[in-house]
Amino acid sequence: MSERKAEIRKFVAEKHAESWAVLSRLGAGVWGQRVYSEEGSNWTVRDLLAHLADAEAGQLAQIRRLLAGQQTLPADFDLDRWNRSVVAKRADRTPADHLAAIQSSYEQGLALLDEIAEANLDRVGRHARGDDISIERFFRRMAAHRAMHAEQVQRALVR
Repeated sequence: MSERKAEIRKFVAEKHAESWAVLSRLGAGVWGQRVYSEEGSNWTVRDLLAHLADAEAGQLAQIRRLLAGQQTLPADFDLDRWNRSVVAKRADRTPADHLAAIQSSYEQGLALLDEIAEANLDRVGRHARGDDISIERFFRRMAAHRAMHAEQVQRALVR
């Protein structure tokens, strides 16, 4: 494995360990705890787990499409609309389901990273946030995104 890929892998693993230490220890008593409010809706711990499970799988799919030479997202993709709909679509899933999906995406992400030729890490495609980023940045952003939300959950539970 190249030094570059090893550094990406290390970053992803570190962010996984940080966030997993928070997320995997959440008990049923906190699923309904409000983490923050956005555009008139309250995001609970359960909502954030649903969001993370979807976001990580979605970003891996974007990376795969980019590697296949395809458009990563539809031109009219609206991240805010998507995020709001995900929570509703995943309402019937348990927090354990979400955690299993997050863990699975982490493992799939590392496997995908191992398969990618180093030159392909520089391929650029549109991220859900609307900016164009490299595959390397996709991996780093996905890991940092989860760590950010885990930190928000941790702060909310301390309040």
